[in-house]
Amino acid sequence: MRHFGGIYIDLDNGCAASLEPLRYYPAWVTDGGHGALSNNILGAAPDHPFWHLMTDSLRSYAWSYPLPYLTIVYASGQWFLTAMWNAYHRQLLTNQPPLTRISMDGRAGAPPWVFFTHTRGGTWDNWDNRLFGWIGDHLQLTSVAVVLSLGCVATVIWVLARSITTFKSRQKPQYMPLSSTQD
Repeated sequence: MRHFGGIYIDLDNGCAASLEPLRYYPAWVTDGGHGALSNNILGAAPDHPFWHLMTDSLRSYAWSYPLPYLTIVYASGQWFLTAMWNAYHRQLLTNQPPLTRISMDGRAGAPPWVFFTHTRGGTWDNWDNRLFGWIGDHLQLTSVAVVLSLGCVATVIWVLARSITTFKSRQKPQYMPLSSTQD
């Protein structure tokens, strides 16, 4: 993409129409409508500054996170792409056009896709991805569970702190006061 430009499409996506109209845009990304950009379909003209920023930043984002999903999305995946999008637009000069986002929101009620198709691929089928998907689908329940869990932890800490304080106060040795005069 950096050197030759072109269009990149994941194997679980396809074309529903001619992509000729997209060649008008110097660089574009897809937006899955879930808070981060999608890196499954991308396009750019050769030598576009966005791709210089992307490739020059890869090494600084290449961390090994404790969960496979986090490593993928932050090291070179959709959250990396979103961070680069934001960095590019922060440094954008007024005479440069902004990047274009093409909506690919698959949620119910979203506009239909014009250019692309999608089938469910297996590359994201990790246990932690399913966990994050479940959390995203049950935000209210997850929020209540987190608040209740934090409340329970705070209560346990408070009870333990009071018990330790009470225990220490009972364990104080009883000393006889020294008299002010010596015999």
